[in-house]
Amino acid sequence: MSRSIDFREPDEVRHWRAINDDVMGGVSESEMRHEAGIGVFTGTLSLEHGGGFASVRRAPQAAPTVGRAGLRLTVRGDGRRYQLRLYTHRLADGAAYRAGFQPQAGEWRRIALP
Repeated sequence: MSRSIDFREPDEVRHWRAINDDVMGGVSESEMRHEAGIGVFTGTLSLEHGGGFASVRRAPQAAPTVGRAGLRLTVRGDGRRYQLRLYTHRLADGAAYRAGFQPQAGEWRRIALP
């Protein structure tokens, strides 16, 4: 059984919250919203006041991991590099599995992350 996060469900967006550089004095802004069955992450990055990151987080959900080698994402980007982080109780506090990806601007891509 696989689990997926599906933005065709309008309530999915309620599970996400913005975490931006304002937590350390920056002024970047971002949000996750539901738009025609798609989760849209959008925002403005600013390097002012030592800032420079915008992100969204979702509360963890249980997912079967035995025999799984990674994740599949369907993404459309703006040409910038992104990073997905997964946290688990199996790692030390604050540690995460990380994978970077850089989708072509304006093109939908299905990517696999180890």
